[in-house]
Amino acid sequence: MKIEDLGKRFNIVDAHTHIGSYPIFNVELSADELVKALITYHIRKALVFTYDNKGVEKAVRIHKELYGLVWANPKDAKTIKFLEQHLKDPKFVGVKLHPLLDGYLPTPEVLEEIMCLVKDAGWKVLVHCGHPPFTLPWSYEPLAERFNNIPIVLGHMGHGHIIYINGSLEVAARRKNIYLEPSGMPMHTKILEAVRLLGAERVLWGSDAPFHHHAVELTKLMVAGLSEKELELVLGRNALNLFGLE
Repeated sequence: MKIEDLGKRFNIVDAHTHIGSYPIFNVELSADELVKALITYHIRKALVFTYDNKGVEKAVRIHKELYGLVWANPKDAKTIKFLEQHLKDPKFVGVKLHPLLDGYLPTPEVLEEIMCLVKDAGWKVLVHCGHPPFTLPWSYEPLAERFNNIPIVLGHMGHGHIIYINGSLEVAARRKNIYLEPSGMPMHTKILEAVRLLGAERVLWGSDAPFHHHAVELTKLMVAGLSEKELELVLGRNALNLFGLE
């Protein structure tokens, strides 16, 4: 099967995309360009975020395929205010936490205000996972334990380090409200391991565009050895259900 045909067979949702410019990585992506990529690969919907929440708000208003996650920095009163103002906005469905870029340890104490707002709204949380000192998988376990009724998705599930990848699997096995999203994680075999260990319902597909390419991330999933039913869940059904996109 060609990559472009995968979306004709399955209802694909990209659970991890960015818009904006990122000079340190020499990448950028506009909302229009993101939507063009979704069309190319027959991806039905995408979750999008960036540190510019107002830019995301504009994008999700224009493009029906896009749903926003609020970039929530506990050290920034502006992002907290934006979060509070959009808790009932149907085009926002959760928050993105990036302790590495924003410089904080994701403890329950630091994130109490944000997590309580998320809980009241029925939202979900996507976090960056895979880099020291603040975003290792074990850093999120106390948060998942304290707020055990809030789904927390470990974006990149440890990224490129085998110790952190295995750590993501171990933490998710202990905490039932932790889900895994493997964009940027290079080992297709670990996707299959995650599905076998946790169940296909707790693994979501994402591209991490523009940092990674849709074709690469889709290929990685295609060769992982998942069954038809597991592909259906991971490629889109899980994101639709978890984030309430239907």
